[in-house]
Amino acid sequence: MQDKVEFDRSTGETLGNESPCAIDSIAPLPLEIRNIMLGLDHKMRLQRDPEKFKPNKEKVQAISFVKAYYPSNPL
Repeated sequence: MQDKVEFDRSTGETLGNESPCAIDSIAPLPLEIRNIMLGLDHKMRLQRDPEKFKPNKEKVQAISFVKAYYPSNPL
């Protein structure tokens, strides 16, 4: 399920009456990693078959990069 949520870019807190949550980084991803993540998002929105979600080496590396990248680039 996807929801549209707006955040305050200086605090990371939600704006409006959305469910309370926060973000901890808005650092832009390198273009190659960004494109891989957008591809994953696209696939997950359109596919319902779990067999189609099996990650390849490129996707695993991109997810590992993001996992380390955002905590090292806080708001």
